[in-house]
Amino acid sequence: LCGRGGATNSHPGNRKFRSIVVAHRESYLAAKKKDKPSYAQYVVGLVRNQSPSAKCRFLKKDANSDKWYDIGDEKAKEKVAQALREGAAQLRRDQKRKRRERDDGSDD
Repeated sequence: LCGRGGATNSHPGNRKFRSIVVAHRESYLAAKKKDKPSYAQYVVGLVRNQSPSAKCRFLKKDANSDKWYDIGDEKAKEKVAQALREGAAQLRRDQKRKRRERDDGSDD
């Protein structure tokens, strides 16, 4: 579900979505810039094809009708790419710190 707030964040589909994103974040960030859109599309496919018994979709609520609609693959890819970038700076700092610690420890 696209949106903000507790109800959206706590939705089981959004929790599953975030777990998929976390599992693929490092690979996405390590990918070349030209490969990132196709990687984001790959993650969209993973989400959409999660379960044969449950159709997973990227939904947004229409403010006028109060009905949910699928935002389509292009908007879904944008959402996925944004989610994959979240926390990127912190992840890079952590990786740099780990490399530095590993390199400092190899001098012994």
